[in-house]
Amino acid sequence: VADKTSVSVPILYYDQKMDECVNMYSAATRAAASWRQFEWSECGYQNYAMEKNIVDGELDSSYLPVVTGGEAVVNRGLGSGFERWFSQVDGKSKSYGGTLNLVYDATTASFKYGNSEFYPLDELTMKATEGDWIPKDELVNSDGNNHLFTLNLGVPIQVLANGSEEFEITADDDTWVFLNNKLVIDMGGLHDAEKATFEIRSNGEVYVATGDDGFAYSGVKLEEKDTAVIRIFHADRDSGTGSVFKVSFINMVPNITDATLAKGSGVEIAYDPSDPSYVAPLGESLTIRPNRGKALKTAVVVQGIVIGVLAVVVTVVVTMGVRIWRQKRES
Repeated sequence: VADKTSVSVPILYYDQKMDECVNMYSAATRAAASWRQFEWSECGYQNYAMEKNIVDGELDSSYLPVVTGGEAVVNRGLGSGFERWFSQVDGKSKSYGGTLNLVYDATTASFKYGNSEFYPLDELTMKATEGDWIPKDELVNSDGNNHLFTLNLGVPIQVLANGSEEFEITADDDTWVFLNNKLVIDMGGLHDAEKATFEIRSNGEVYVATGDDGFAYSGVKLEEKDTAVIRIFHADRDSGTGSVFKVSFINMVPNITDATLAKGSGVEIAYDPSDPSYVAPLGESLTIRPNRGKALKTAVVVQGIVIGVLAVVVTVVVTMGVRIWRQKRES
């Protein structure tokens, strides 16, 4: 298998309409301000800083983040308008399905995606009429890129809990990573590219480091052989900075839905962001097992096969036992 084999991850993008500038401090425009989510520097409100606690520590029943308010003023306007971030809302946001290709790096046994100019929706911007969408209209920013978008993706993994599993992400702006629906990486706010990492220790405990901070226990603990889903939510909501998005899944075993891992062909992650409650169970999916310095290996998760084989063995044993009993009885 070629070392450059890619794994295709289903992803949902939401193109966001630039909100009109309003007086954030006037009671007369406060209602409009509560809806204002995207584009700040154009209105003179830029104040870049990473902000924690914008979202709750757990996803809701739809597997989406819940806004809680945040700690600092850079958050401005978050409230009922947060609904549009990861859902389609008429006149405000529009969804587009796509894929993100993770490339396998044999030297580090990792699946990676990295882009320092990440503008996945450059050809799609919202026109100000009835949710009509045209390419490169007046809402594209001055640098020629569409900065205003969000994304939702998920990667299910088979937990090894051997101390080698690690996840890294570098992004701007708001970026949240949930592990089994619990928040482990919290990089909200309008900010330049920041890096965060979590590790799954050999006892299953998940430790997180953000920026220059050292690792600290997240409160999340996994069990060996669990299926865990890493869910990533990201927003680029201001044109005052660039757009960076990089992820690495190091020594992790993702679930896939196809066995075509050969001659460099890609496979697809067993996850559907439009139905995030579904993750292919054991017996219906395969796993990719990365090996440092070696090509990928694939293995069918054979739960269903094993059950079938056991059933055959039991049948054979019972049949032979009946035959022996009859022979003894007849003699």
